Amino acid sequence: MGNKIITIAREYGCGGRLIAKKLADRLGFDYYDSDLISLAAEKTGMTESYIKEIEQKKVSNFLYTLFLSGQSLTLADQVFIAQAEIIRAAAEKNSSVFVGRCADYILKDFPDCVNLFLYAPADVRIRRVCEEYRESDPAQAELYITRKDRERASYYNYFSTNTWGNYKNYDLCIDCQIGVDATVDLIADFMKLKFPQ
Repeated sequence: MGNKIITIAREYGCGGRLIAKKLADRLGFDYYDSDLISLAAEKTGMTESYIKEIEQKKVSNFLYTLFLSGQSLTLADQVFIAQAEIIRAAAEKNSSVFVGRCADYILKDFPDCVNLFLYAPADVRIRRVCEEYRESDPAQAELYITRKDRERASYYNYFSTNTWGNYKNYDLCIDCQIGVDATVDLIADFMKLKFPQ
């Protein structure tokens, strides 16, 4: 049997990164998240900070079409292509967990790939952001969460033909208010059902 792949898209503040890391550790899978930025920087020759900035910029198909009429690829496109190549190569090498970066779309034809979407109610996410990132003002935390979700949706909707957060694009959507460990347990059980040995 081939490599097992888990892709995780998530709302900001639901604990998705921590869940992904614990899940990868439990299953013995490789884990890819922000290290994809470092790998893309090496591949493209751009700085990590510049790639982070590009990833967070809102993109527009209309502007993209205007720009590309007779032009070369945008920097955002170059970064996406580099990350896509890195993600595909990693998936072919070992069983892996990928966080964000349209990994579900990039690996849509990859066998044995499970695509997850993690979310949580606003109050849970606000509390997590306040506790983990030491934001003292819940209203500011909520604004930050809204902006980060908009950025993620914009990036995903631009580079894929799917819609970020649409349950039809995922094998499993989980409300993470059940807690990090319970969510990891749930995903691990789902993997056993999906890939019985």
